[in-house]
Amino acid sequence: MAYDGTPYSGVSFWAATSAQADAPVALPVGVTTMDVAWNGGICSKCMDFYRTSISIDGVWRRFQLRFDALAQDGTGEPQVALRVEQLVGVIFWPEPDGDFDLWVDDLRFE
Repeated sequence: MAYDGTPYSGVSFWAATSAQADAPVALPVGVTTMDVAWNGGICSKCMDFYRTSISIDGVWRRFQLRFDALAQDGTGEPQVALRVEQLVGVIFWPEPDGDFDLWVDDLRFE
């Protein structure tokens, strides 16, 4: 079931990596909607989520993601504008550059 995020302009969270990470790590992060979620029944090539990249290391920092700054990377179908009224998840997508822990806290709508 989708969540209507229209009262908000984005999300914020605190995050850090473990010492095993080759810091700083460029971490794709963003949101999924019914349009791009594998179980939404809409996409034919799924998980082209609306994203940006953050630079993260072992120091806890607060990050803010504005919905209007997120975009698909072009690998999925359909390619559609972010429908904030159809949010189904926040996604952190570490690249396969080794094993490390990612810690996220205090995720909230802003």
